[in-house]
Amino acid sequence: MDDLQTKHDGLTLFSRVPFSRRKRKRNDIENIDGIRKKQNKGVKTVEQEIESVDMISELPESVIHHILSFIRSAKEAARTSILSKKWRDAWKSFSILTFDEQSFLKTEVDLGSDLRRQMFINSIDNSLLSHLTRNFGIYKLVFRVTPKLILYLNRWVGIAGANGLGELDIHVEKSPRHYIVPPFMNSIKTLTGLRLHGLKWSSFAALEFNNLRKLYLRRLYVDQQMIEKLASTSPLIMDLRIVECRGLKNLQISGFRKLERVDMYQCHGLRRVELQVTSLNTFWFCAKNSSRCKLNLESCTSLKRLTLENPSMTDTFLNKLLFSFPALEKLILSRCNKLKHIEISNVKLRSLGLRSCNNLKMVDIGTVNPCSLDYKGHKMVFMLGQLCLKEAIFSFGLNEKDGAADIPCRNLVIHSFLRYYCEGFTIIVWFHKNIIIHDESKDILLPPLPHLKLHVIKSSTDPKDLLDGLLTTWHPERIIVVSSPSSDVPNALRKIKGVADPSCCGCNSSNRKCWCHFLEDAKIVNIAETEGISGQFYGLKLQNRIDQITCMRLLWEPSVHFGKSIGFDSSPNEKQ
Repeated sequence: MDDLQTKHDGLTLFSRVPFSRRKRKRNDIENIDGIRKKQNKGVKTVEQEIESVDMISELPESVIHHILSFIRSAKEAARTSILSKKWRDAWKSFSILTFDEQSFLKTEVDLGSDLRRQMFINSIDNSLLSHLTRNFGIYKLVFRVTPKLILYLNRWVGIAGANGLGELDIHVEKSPRHYIVPPFMNSIKTLTGLRLHGLKWSSFAALEFNNLRKLYLRRLYVDQQMIEKLASTSPLIMDLRIVECRGLKNLQISGFRKLERVDMYQCHGLRRVELQVTSLNTFWFCAKNSSRCKLNLESCTSLKRLTLENPSMTDTFLNKLLFSFPALEKLILSRCNKLKHIEISNVKLRSLGLRSCNNLKMVDIGTVNPCSLDYKGHKMVFMLGQLCLKEAIFSFGLNEKDGAADIPCRNLVIHSFLRYYCEGFTIIVWFHKNIIIHDESKDILLPPLPHLKLHVIKSSTDPKDLLDGLLTTWHPERIIVVSSPSSDVPNALRKIKGVADPSCCGCNSSNRKCWCHFLEDAKIVNIAETEGISGQFYGLKLQNRIDQITCMRLLWEPSVHFGKSIGFDSSPNEKQ
């Protein structure tokens, strides 16, 4: 008797039959199938088991749309259609439409400007009418147009509003201030996000966005009446950003029950800001250089993230302000040039940024959590109190009043800080087009250069991950490792090599490729060949530790520049 192996209903079945009896009568097979179906009743097959755990296909369409909304590129979002038929159908009804007039006009250079503009208008009409005809909703609609197309916005927004529009972004380049926001825009009930740049509201009587969550206003005329109207008619607003706007002098924000974030960026004529929002957890304020603006945030006891760019802010005001935020986790102070001695006693603080506060001399810190530090200035500030570092980035540069004679003093203060707070850390030094990795923190070598950048990370970081991060972001010409005998970083460095056609990440887009696609050659060299990188002084210092040094020279594609971070983009109102 031989074993005959067959597949049935996704399972592999075995039966003991004579090999010669391969053919069965049809009714016999049906009988066997009936018996098996009874035996397997209530028992899931392998395929059924797989389908039962395919939870991504069982998600509601509203949840799928919410997931797609986090993907900024429409092209990337479209790729999710391969996940399942339901995702493919959901993608068809989830549209992110972007119409950029300037980009369109550049593509048709052989035609006259009037004809090109008419083609652009027709393309928008056809696209919107197509969505309306097929009953496809529009999740997000973006217009970037010049004043010549302002009159068409009424029609386009009206069509989109009839299609269940989710988010609307209108950016009018060099807009005349007399352009009025279309009145019917106020009645789009499905709108959850609104961004307006270069427009003007003529009347607030009909202002009502019942489902609005995000409102970004840039270069508009905004006054207190409008803010109060929004608070009473748009109860779901969570994110409010007012950027480079006019009309506000004494701003009071209250009545928003769900408001979590407020951004105020260089608003003209602003003299006072008072926030009475207990739900607020993020506040970013940037004053104009010549203005003085008072802040009252005492009611915001739930605040977790605070960014202040205020040249007129004093030590007394800041020290008093910080006592109002017991839950504060992230604090960024930028261009606060009147600050000299500040006290930060927020015990939950996890991230501290001190950027270009040129007169700051001393910071007294009291926190119980490991804290990351981002410091930028021309001198190293003195740190007192309890500071348990998790990670740190330092960027130094001399101002106009400083000279080469100030560099040794600055480096001495940096040395003292590193020895006291950074024991057991890996310290990375950037200068010119070179990177030096100090895998032991006993004796850090700092070049006598005016511009310097340091990155302090935990020594437990995986060497491969460390080098991947450096090469992805910086593309240096040389990497020098000063290490202990037990360090794994030199071995990881030696494994770096240039590959003609790497298949590491499978990316086709130049903005998504990893560093392997841009590296042409990598070679271990003698440290003596690197003496010219920072002058004889630094070269001699390194040669004294020749047995602890590994140096690699890297050759990149000509289009790749040192210090270029691929894919990074930031707008003034989305820094945080």
